[in-house]
Amino acid sequence: MALQIIRNSKSLWLPQRLKKITFSAQTLKRLNETVTKINQLESKLGFRSTTLSSQWFKRFIGVVLLLFILGALVAPPFSGIDTLPALGAVMLSLGLITESLLVIILGLLAGFGGIVLEITVGKFVYSKLF
Repeated sequence: MALQIIRNSKSLWLPQRLKKITFSAQTLKRLNETVTKINQLESKLGFRSTTLSSQWFKRFIGVVLLLFILGALVAPPFSGIDTLPALGAVMLSLGLITESLLVIILGLLAGFGGIVLEITVGKFVYSKLF
């Protein structure tokens, strides 16, 4: 999907089995409540921006999403280090959907923080092994 965002696709392609997934009414209600709380917080803090709808910004977010996904993939298995880049990708996606600058900024911080953590831990482990 990140490549589709970079390519500026008007609609995203999803596999059929993902299109068939349904959520319970309770799950949708909780998601709606969470998004409403985020929107209320943003309206109070003034974190809305027209830049979020521009094509260059969406492409930039697509590139960053791809970077976060790759960061989560190259993390050592079962180390838990992949959590922050993955969380950053989820938050960026949510920020794009809700057009929330606050959520996008938090997603960027989480994702890049996770990648820095991966590099730091990787460098430390490599120096101890070799």
